[in-house]
Parts: sequence; C-alpha cells; structure tokens
Amino acid sequence: MGSNAEIRHRMEAYRGILLAINWIGSIIVIIAGFVLLNQMGGYAFFIIIIGVILGIIGHFLINVALAIPFILLNNGDILESMNKNQIIDVLKENNQKDTKKCPFCAENIKNEAKICPYCNKNIHDYENELKIKQEEERIRKEKEIKEKYKNFSDVISDEDAKKMSIEEKEKLSKEFRSKFEETSDDFEKKHFAKNLVALGYEYYRRYT
Repeated sequence: MGSNAEIRHRMEAYRGILLAINWIGSIIVIIAGFVLLNQMGGYAFFIIIIGVILGIIGHFLINVALAIPFILLNNGDILESMNKNQIIDVLKENNQKDTKKCPFCAENIKNEAKICPYCNKNIHDYENELKIKQEEERIRKEKEIKEKYKNFSDVISDEDAKKMSIEEKEKLSKEFRSKFEETSDDFEKKHFAKNLVALGYEYYRRYT
C-alpha cells in the first residue's frame, strides 16, 4: 500500500485531477452560456452564473471530501513518529541495562565483561576487590556502632519487644529516636530505625 508520504502524494495528485475536471466542466457551462447569450438572452446569463456556482461548490466539496483522509494521514505520521521514538527509547533502555561504565575509562562495556576492551584494565578483579572493601566497611561500621552505642548494639527482637512493658518501650523508643535524629550516618540511622520498628513505630520502616 505504501507509506503515508506516498499515499499523501497520490491523494494530492487525485485532488488536482478532480479539481481540474471540476473547473473544466464549470468553464464549459460558462462558455455555453456565452454562446447562447444572443439567442437566449437572460436565460443564458443564468447558465453562466450556474457554471460559476457549480465550479465553486465542486471545488469546496472536493477539498472537504479529502480533508478527513489528509487528517488521518497526518495523525498516522505523528503516531509513526511516536512509535519510532518509543522504539528508540526502549532500545536505549535495554542497551543501558546490558552495559555498565568502566570504572577506569568510563566507556560503556558489557555487564559480563571481565577486561575492558578500551583500556584493557581488569574489571573483574576490581569489582571483586570493591565488594571485599564494601563488606569490610560494613563490618567496620557494625563494630563501630557496637563500640559507640554499647547499650544499643543489638536489634531488639519481636519476642523481646513483647516482653517489655509500655514504660520500657517508651523509654527505649525515646532514646532511639534521639539517637536517630542526632546521627547523620545512614548505617546508624538504619540500626536505630530497626529497633524503633521492633518497638512498634512502623513509621521508621522506610529507613530500614
């Protein structure tokens, strides 16, 4: 059937042909009126007016009849453009999911790549070392918290919370909330938030 552009081109050609036929017919009627002017007098003048009116009406009707198909074609172009953009966005998103930046040269490489094809650095060893460092940092933070807050080093279990009286819960929760607000360290905030959740303060679950 062809693309929208090809269909529009053909329709423009058809409209031109129809308009030409319309005005040729109108001109023939007008010429006939002039030819009969001497013989028919006022009736011939009436024929000329009819020829002009028919040409104008025909021109209007042809344009109106083809207006809707042209509108649909324009909408089709918009939708086609939108679909192309969506496909491009999806391809970009999928490409981003399948790739990562090299920590050394910042070039995009495959997620499963062990050696960067651009700078030839060992990505696999670097990532393993990074994981080890992150784990060591986590353990260090835990030790630091236990040393810094000896009385609050462990997370309260649900069973321990059930055994506490209301007064004990209120006292502990007050201390935990105070510590939570004082610290700017995310790890510490998470620690105190877990205890507050165990004490029934569900608001702090978002920080755990």
